[in-house]
Amino acid sequence: MSGEPRRVLLVNTLRAAGGGEKWVVRMSGCWRQLGIEPILLCNPNTPLQHMASDAGIEVHPTMLRHDLSPVGVWNILAALRRHRPRVVVCCNERAFRLAAPAAAPTGSLPLVYRNGLTGTFKNRSHNRLLIRRLSMMVANTTAIRDELSCFGWLPPDKIRVIENGVDLKLFGADRTQTARIRSELGADTSTLVYAVLGRLEREKGQWEAIDAFAQVRQTYPDSQLWLAGQGPGSDSLAEEISSQGLGQSVKLLGYRTDVAELLGAVDVLLQPSHREGLGNTLLEAMASRKPVIASAVGGSPTLLEHGAAGLLVPPRDVSALTQAMLQLASRPELRLEYGARGRRVVEARHRLEHEADQWLSLFRELCGARW
Repeated sequence: MSGEPRRVLLVNTLRAAGGGEKWVVRMSGCWRQLGIEPILLCNPNTPLQHMASDAGIEVHPTMLRHDLSPVGVWNILAALRRHRPRVVVCCNERAFRLAAPAAAPTGSLPLVYRNGLTGTFKNRSHNRLLIRRLSMMVANTTAIRDELSCFGWLPPDKIRVIENGVDLKLFGADRTQTARIRSELGADTSTLVYAVLGRLEREKGQWEAIDAFAQVRQTYPDSQLWLAGQGPGSDSLAEEISSQGLGQSVKLLGYRTDVAELLGAVDVLLQPSHREGLGNTLLEAMASRKPVIASAVGGSPTLLEHGAAGLLVPPRDVSALTQAMLQLASRPELRLEYGARGRRVVEARHRLEHEADQWLSLFRELCGARW
């Protein structure tokens, strides 16, 4: 096996394009630079398939529909025999439930579950059974590690924290693109722009952001709110925007591939999520020197430290979100201060190459001489 490529098989069954899917593409690129060959199994005709293909990642569209589906298990087993990976990385709960029985006949093949969102790995009997096949649970924040530890049946030595990293070269001021995007979206240099970037669904908090923005706009009538992303809530959000008469000031931008440029054009990033891990968008905004207002969930409190690199509010609390938005609207010097501090935090603790090195160390640890 030592003469074969160091392949890592990633399994992702989700049909949406969220932070976890962006992580697959981002980290796969890093692994390739380290001499690792990533191979992705995902459902066909999903955003992840197209994102990964566009990034030059080897993708094998595979039907992975249902938990413990015999067809799904067989498809993963076939992929293991065909590609002979040295490690399998499961990117969500269903992927783990399918990959664990598929990997059983392979004996000692390391199986890793990457968990990037609180509340996604359940305290259920079948998970307790399948966990015997797990080599390591990787959480992207200590909040997820602590949540998993509370189950009482996940051994502490099987939980590792590897926090998300950011490619700092991609995020910085590009005045030309900033001016272009603001002009395209009808925001001049004096317009205060808030933005939420993420899947359009209730738990991401766009509805609370709209309600809070409606109140902010009474004091700052020329401000705008940009909502970038796609998801099942797009029609409902459009109706909400229309019903509140905000059609001229709230922009539904759809799925964007130019996140770095878009962040450069906003003034304040909102992350009013009901639950989170360590949000990619949060880190990217901080890397872009943008102030952040985030719900105090998941890894956000540790990352932001209320009043240091941004402001924290309780989840689902429209009043608190409104007050935080008004505070930053009235204090441009505070926005600059938070943005500068956020960049320093990312530079010190969340470089992409540091995250990739931690994953490489984990693979070496799990595989030993076989790596």
